[in-house]
Amino acid sequence: MDRMQGVCRAGFALIATLTTLCAAQSAFALSHEQVCEKGRYAAWGKFSQCDNIATSKYAGGGSFASFQAALSKCRVKYVATWPRLERAAAGTGAFCDSARFVDNLDGTVTDKLTGLQWEQKTALPGLDYVNETTTVNGLSDFVATLNGTNAITSFCSSVACLGSNGCDWRIPTASELRTIVTDPCTTAPCIDPVFGPTVTGNYWSSSVVPVGGPKQNWFVNFFAGGTDTADSDAFFTFRAVRGGLL
Repeated sequence: MDRMQGVCRAGFALIATLTTLCAAQSAFALSHEQVCEKGRYAAWGKFSQCDNIATSKYAGGGSFASFQAALSKCRVKYVATWPRLERAAAGTGAFCDSARFVDNLDGTVTDKLTGLQWEQKTALPGLDYVNETTTVNGLSDFVATLNGTNAITSFCSSVACLGSNGCDWRIPTASELRTIVTDPCTTAPCIDPVFGPTVTGNYWSSSVVPVGGPKQNWFVNFFAGGTDTADSDAFFTFRAVRGGLL
């Protein structure tokens, strides 16, 4: 009898332990919103690392062709993250439960994967002063002039920075700019149509090449999706951006 009672007590104790473990597991289970955010941050971390490794290998004497191929692989893996996150969040109403690019209907486009908000072009250079070709003179000197006026200042005056004391629009980094290149590109320009008219050519980034000699910045080409550097007094277009995951 005592033995039977002992077995019963052991059984009840096991059930109690399992119940406690299940409750604890439930308490620590991630919500759909948390799964979405975790996936976004993890993907950006992997992409940034991949992008940096590719750049460092090229800077160390790697071939240009290998560099472009490596960047393409980084980009393809990164953008493939959103469809998976979207499927996992389907029907939940979480942040990931919708298309990646959102037309905000105010002249901007939000990329829900990166959290970046991009300028939405309305015309090609020469037809819209915000979209004029311009010059970027280095990371800390956005003197990109449009008819003698600072480009970002001009952009701020054309798109209301509601409720802000200053304009937070900026020229994107090379990594940020590479995230919106369509890859593989079958029809130029290599970008989603939601971004508006896009020059099938070079767009400046704020990323400076840290070497001696003339100032150089990275640019991204939306004709074929490649990236390279050029003297920062070259005349290329730019697409303003703000925000981001971090």
